[in-house]
Amino acid sequence: MTKYRVSDKRLVFLDVETSGLDPHEHEVLEICLMDKDGTILLHSKLKPQNIENAEARALEINGYNTKDWELAPSFRDLAPKIVEILKWCLAVGHNPSFDLNFIKSEIRRVDPKLLKGIGYHMVDTASLAYEHLSDAGLDALSLGNVCKFIGVELKEADAHSAVADTEAARQVYLKLHQATWFDRRKWKRANR
Repeated sequence: MTKYRVSDKRLVFLDVETSGLDPHEHEVLEICLMDKDGTILLHSKLKPQNIENAEARALEINGYNTKDWELAPSFRDLAPKIVEILKWCLAVGHNPSFDLNFIKSEIRRVDPKLLKGIGYHMVDTASLAYEHLSDAGLDALSLGNVCKFIGVELKEADAHSAVADTEAARQVYLKLHQATWFDRRKWKRANR
């Protein structure tokens, strides 16, 4: 039997944009899955099946309109590929439990058997930010605030793009996962 090593787990950075905050009622409108080196493994808008359940504010924030989503695949269409990418990985994101709860809820609606192999291990960049930056003067854990504090460019921040948010979370992770006391001092000094 081959011994399993946690270091063998693939890191997959993720972000979803949704039609609301409740994964049992709302849907994923856009998804991005990215490798540690920044390669986009999957990015797509996803055509909602129950748009009438959406929260108007969520649609506004995410820029939803029927024209841009008209030819988008459904979650059902991409579920096998999403599952293939997420199997046995370590999910990384800014509050990734939100994203994974939505993804798992969508997969459950498609075929609950597909959930086998999608793990629950994750790295939360908001938690890393708290650990490394709270004593350095960070005053809020939003992705935008963390990026600004450590000098990560957050592209398309106002558009709530899954790609931009995934890339920002990846950059935050790369800066924080092995940050030293020297890094923390530097960030504290830069944000006085």
